[in-house]
Amino acid sequence: MLKLGSNLAKPVRQHRTMSAQPQPATRNLGGRPPGINRRRKELVDGYVTALGGPDRVTPLQMVEIERAAGLTLLAQEMRAKALRGEDVAITDLTRLEGTLDRATRRLGLNIGAAAHREPVADLQSYLANKAAGGGP
Repeated sequence: MLKLGSNLAKPVRQHRTMSAQPQPATRNLGGRPPGINRRRKELVDGYVTALGGPDRVTPLQMVEIERAAGLTLLAQEMRAKALRGEDVAITDLTRLEGTLDRATRRLGLNIGAAAHREPVADLQSYLANKAAGGGP
């Protein structure tokens, strides 16, 4: 800024003051809920682990994993809205969850069925049961 009261225009320094207000550490771009990227990464990592780790997952499977993670987030968000009493079309929620179920099955992750299965016996227990005349 120039001072106009003298023959020689001299620059006048302006001092900046620090704001006492804390500034946000990160910006949430795109209007996404906070933590959504972290949650998405957790889902992707979980699916990759369930398929045997990163060295066993093909690029095509990674595309399907990314898709399944996105569908999971959308379904969770829609279900949370419904539980909060917000206006959600149940048919849309059902359709979305069905699509998610098919995506996880396509990956070979039949998640719902795994919880209902009986535990698998080890070979020694199986043979002992067979020798005793037990069932399969």
